[in-house]
Amino acid sequence: MLAGCRSDKVIVSNSPINPTFTVTIAPTEPPIPTNTPVPETLPTACPPTCAGLNLTKIDLSGVDFRSANLSNANLSGVNLSGFNLHRANLSGANLRQANLQKADLSETDLSKTDLTQAKLTDANLFRAYLGDTNFKQTDLRGANLHRTQLELAKVDLTTQFDKRWRLEWEIINKPMVGRELAGLDFSEANFQKAYLYWADLSQANLSKANLSEADLGGANLKGANLQEANLSKANLDGANLSGAKFNQAILYGASIRDADAVGADFSGADLSKTNLYRINFKEANLSQANLYRANLKRVFFNRTILTGTNLQESQIDETTQLEEKWRIVWTMINSSTVGLDLRWADLSGANLSNADLRGVNLNWANLQGADLSQVIYNQYTTWPEGFEIEKQNEK
Repeated sequence: MLAGCRSDKVIVSNSPINPTFTVTIAPTEPPIPTNTPVPETLPTACPPTCAGLNLTKIDLSGVDFRSANLSNANLSGVNLSGFNLHRANLSGANLRQANLQKADLSETDLSKTDLTQAKLTDANLFRAYLGDTNFKQTDLRGANLHRTQLELAKVDLTTQFDKRWRLEWEIINKPMVGRELAGLDFSEANFQKAYLYWADLSQANLSKANLSEADLGGANLKGANLQEANLSKANLDGANLSGAKFNQAILYGASIRDADAVGADFSGADLSKTNLYRINFKEANLSQANLYRANLKRVFFNRTILTGTNLQESQIDETTQLEEKWRIVWTMINSSTVGLDLRWADLSGANLSNADLRGVNLNWANLQGADLSQVIYNQYTTWPEGFEIEKQNEK
C-alpha cells in the first residue's frame, strides 16, 4: 500500500432483530490538534466560565458543568461519561472522540460542536440545540433525542443512530410526498416545519410532538394520537382526521379546511384563530375547546359535543350546520341579547363566560353546568326560580 493512503472498511447492519443502524470504521482519525495551552489545574472561574479552555489533560471527575460556558473549549478524547451538562453552552467545542456515554446534555447548546467519533450511547439530548453539529462517525445508540431539532445536524451513513431518530432526521432533511409512516411512534418528535404532505400517519403516535408550521396537507391521520401536540400554524387542509385524538393540542392559527374530523377528539384543544372552513365535525368531541375567532363557515356540526366550548368571536353564517342550542349560545356570546326571551331554553353545559345578560329572561331555563363567570346582568335579568348567580360564581 502507498504511504499516506488509508483503507476504511464500512460494515452496515440493519437487522430486523436489532433495529439499530450500526457502522464500524477503521482506522480512526486523530483529533484536530489545538494550539490552546493546557492548564495544569482547572481555573477557579471554571465552572461556570470555561470558554476556550483546553481541558484535555485535567482530571474533571466530580466537576459540575451544569449551565457552564464551555464554548470553543477543547474536550477532545475527554471522559465525560455520566456528566451533568444540562443547559451548558458547548457551541463550537471540540469533542472529537470524547466519551459522553449516559451524559445529561438536555437543553444543551451543541451548535457547531465537533462530535466526530464521540460516544453518546444512552446520552440524554432532550431538546438539545444541534445547529451545524457534526455527528459523523458518532455513536448515538440508545440516546434520547425527544424534542430535539435535527434539521441542521450533520449526519451521514457513518452515524450510528437508533432507527427512529434516523427516520426523523430523514423526514426533516429529505422531504418527500406520501411517506408511509402508519402506526409508528413519533411521540415528542420535533417536526417543526416538516413536509409531510399526503403522508400516511394513520394510528401513529405523535403525542406531545412539535408540528408547528408543518405541512400535513392531505395527510392520513385517521386514529392518530396527537394529544398535547403543537400544531400551531400547521397546514391540515384536506387531511383525514377521523377518530384522531387532539386532546389539549395547540392548533392556534392552523388551516384545517375541507378536512374530515368525524369522531375526532378535540377536547380542551386550542383552535383559536383556526380556519375550519367546511370541516366535518360529525360526532366529534370539542368539549372545553377554544374556538375564539375561528372560521366556522360551512362547518358541519352533527351530534358534536360542544360542552364548555368557547365560541367567542367565532365566525358562523347560514351555511354553518349548528344545532339550535349552540346557535343560541353563539348568539348570546357574540350579539346583543338585551331583553332576549330565553324561557325554557336548554343552556346546560354552555360556555356563557362574559355574556351580556342584562334584561334577559331566563325563567325556567336549564343552566346546569353552564359557565356564567364574569357575565353582565342587572335587576331586569330574570333567573330561574331558586337560582342565585352570586353563589354560582363562588364555586
